[in-house]
Formats: sequence, structure tokens, C-alpha cells
Amino acid sequence: MKNAALKKPRTASAKKVAPAKKTVAKAADKKEKLCSVPSCKKEASAQGYCRLHYISNWKHIRFNEKVKAERRLNAYVDRISKKYPKDFLEKIKETLEDENKFKEMVSELEIELDMSPKETDDEFLEKFLRALKPGSSE
Repeated sequence: MKNAALKKPRTASAKKVAPAKKTVAKAADKKEKLCSVPSCKKEASAQGYCRLHYISNWKHIRFNEKVKAERRLNAYVDRISKKYPKDFLEKIKETLEDENKFKEMVSELEIELDMSPKETDDEFLEKFLRALKPGSSE
């Protein structure tokens, strides 16, 4: 009986306070990320930029992505060159340098090559702007 007297009875108000603390903690965890441009106070929606600044910096972002892709490719080639002997790598280089050998290798591996020219950045932007404003045509 002494133990029962020492325990505090739980009240309904104590149960209500606990969920309120959880919602406050969840709200604090979800901080709004702002645009990377110093003068902009809008919420970031794509790669650290708001929608407007992402579109205005699109070419710069694409250039950075290409540079990063080249770095990853170079690192991959370095890892492969360390792993395999030089004779094997020389055979691969010969295959890549000679167009006929390359086509033979592609046909053996059953890879489809898309020989159509890729669209330029300007063509992509024109298509993108037409998609945004379907009623306007220049």
C-alpha cells in the first residue's frame, strides 16, 4: 500500500502534453531551405535554388554536372587501369580508336547506337519554354 500512495496518479492533461511536444519537435526538424542566391528569400525547390533562379542558372548547373560526370569517369578509368593489366587496356583502346572494330564490338554485345544528333541547350530551352507557355509562339 505504501508504494501505491507514493505513485502520482496520471491525469488526462499529462497525456495531452506529450503529443504536443512531439508536434513541436517535428515542426522544428522541418526547416525551410531557402534559395542559394543571397538576395532571394524564396523556398528552394531544385538543387538549392528557387524555381526562378534554377531556370536562370540552368546552363551553369548543367556545366557543373558535366564536369562532375567527367571526374567520375576519370576516377572509374583510374580504378579499372589499376585493376587490369596494361595489355588488356591496350586492346580496349585499340577497339575504341578504330571505328570498324568498335562497331563489331557493339554488334557482338547487341548494343543499340543512337546515331541521331542530340539537341543543343538552346533547342532544349525553346522546347521547355513552349511547354511552359503553350499559347505563345514566337
